[in-house]
Amino acid sequence: MKRLIMIYGVSIILLLIILLPGCKGPDQTEPTQSLLTHKNDKYIQYLVSKLGFNSDMIKDNGEYFLIERDIRIEKKYLDQILSRLNKTQQWASSDFLVSINNVGSITYKIDASVSSWSSVIQSAANNWSQISNCKINLVRNDINPNITFVNSSLSYGTCAVSSFPENGYPGSTIYIDLNQDLSLNDNEKIFLLVHELGHALGFRHTNWQSLGETGGAYLIPRTPQTDDGSVMNGNTCGYSWIGFSSYDTEAARVLYPVTLSQPSVSSMSHYTSYSRYGFSWVYLKADAPDPAAYVEVWRSINGGSFSFIGYMELNTYTQIEEAQWYNTYTYKIRGVNFNKDYQSAFSSQYYQIYVTQ
Repeated sequence: MKRLIMIYGVSIILLLIILLPGCKGPDQTEPTQSLLTHKNDKYIQYLVSKLGFNSDMIKDNGEYFLIERDIRIEKKYLDQILSRLNKTQQWASSDFLVSINNVGSITYKIDASVSSWSSVIQSAANNWSQISNCKINLVRNDINPNITFVNSSLSYGTCAVSSFPENGYPGSTIYIDLNQDLSLNDNEKIFLLVHELGHALGFRHTNWQSLGETGGAYLIPRTPQTDDGSVMNGNTCGYSWIGFSSYDTEAARVLYPVTLSQPSVSSMSHYTSYSRYGFSWVYLKADAPDPAAYVEVWRSINGGSFSFIGYMELNTYTQIEEAQWYNTYTYKIRGVNFNKDYQSAFSSQYYQIYVTQ
C-alpha cells in the first residue's frame, strides 16, 4: 500500500526522466574518473544530493556545469535556487520544468551560425507542438526568443548540448557543434534536435540507469522504467527520426496537459489504528483519466470548510490520514499534472465516511 504524499508547502523537485535521445554518439563512452575538483562545493552537493545526478557525470565549465554530456545548468541560476532554499528550506517542483503558463507559447530563434539547419530545427519544433492533448507549442520568433539555436564547439563526440529550464521557462540555448564532421542526414538531425528540445523542456534520459547516470531521476507516472523506442534515450546521436514512442507522448501529456478530466474514488474504507487509541486510518483508491499524474485530496470534518491535505498516487489503495472516532470525514479530489501547477475540476461527488471504532 502507498501512503499519501504529504507536502504541506513542501513539494518534490523534478528533474525528469522521460524520453529523449542523447547528444553523444553511440561509440562514445562516459568518463570513468570524476570530472569534479571540489566535491564539497555547494553546487555539487545540490546537484548530487538533491537532483540525483552522478558526480562522475558533472563537468565544471566555469560559469556552468555540463551534465551527462548534453545538459547545461548555469551557476547563476543555481545561486538563485540555493539562496531561496537557504531561506525557506522548501523544494520547488518547478525549478527545472517549464511552467504550464509558459509552455504553450515557447518561441525559438535560429541563429545565423546554424541557418543551414533551419528546416530540420523547424521540423523538430513542430514534432513537439503536434503531440495531441499536450500544451507544448513552439513558434519561431527571431526577435524575442525563449530558446536560441547556435553553433558552438563542443567536446569530441558530443553532437549538441541543451540548457535546462530556468524560472519556469525552457532552457535558453541549444548548442550544435557544426565544427565537427557530424555527417548526419536530415532524419538524424531531426532526432538529435527533438532530443535536445526535450532537455530544454526538462526531460532527462529515459535510459539513465543503463548509461550509469545514477541518482534520483523521477519516473513520470503512466510511463515504464525503460523504453527502447524513446527519443529521450541517451547515446543516440546518429539515430534516425521515426517519431515519438507512445510513452514519449504520454509523458509529455502528463507533464504539460491541455485538459484534465475529473477523477473518481473507486473504494474507501477505514481501519482501527493500533498506534493511537480513538483513531482509525482512512484509505482511498482513486482513478483519474489520462493524463493526470496525481490526485489532490481535500478534506472536511463534520461539515466544516475543506482544506488541502496531500496527494495520492493513481489506482493505488492509499492510506490518507488518521481520523478521530465518531466524526464524519468528507473528501473531494481533483487530478493534477506532474508539476502540480495545473488541476482538473473537483470530482463531481463528495466521498463521506463516518469513522467509528
